[in-house]
Amino acid sequence: VTSSDDPFASEEGKTCRQYVQQLSQALWLSGISQPLIHYEAAFSRAQQAAERCNWRWVSESLRQLRASVDAFHARASHYHAGECLCQLAALNSRLNCAHEMAQRDSVGEIPPMPWRTVVGAGIAGEAKLDHLRLVSLGMRCWQDIE
Repeated sequence: VTSSDDPFASEEGKTCRQYVQQLSQALWLSGISQPLIHYEAAFSRAQQAAERCNWRWVSESLRQLRASVDAFHARASHYHAGECLCQLAALNSRLNCAHEMAQRDSVGEIPPMPWRTVVGAGIAGEAKLDHLRLVSLGMRCWQDIE
């Protein structure tokens, strides 16, 4: 695998993967019931590394996972343990899948999806709108009287 074909050949890619793995391990081994101070630095490092790599989907996955952990600590009604677990698994799976797609590409096999797509390399963030026009499509109501 050459450095241009491997997402983890660059120093930024290696660092991002390492920080995500450290965060995942901390969450898995200690549980999310630990005080937020235990995760704050790990979340920040992983998020900053993903943004330096410009890996949009990894960055977004980290944001969603952080929101779930925050919801747990806030005892929010929208927190679901299964969803938090899925987010943690998906984050790690995304990086493992990117590595697998790069490996396949390096041996001449056409991967089902390029690794850049898996991590969201170069995907733009949300666009701010200066003007938004909402157009009503209308609504029709009726009642059967029987």
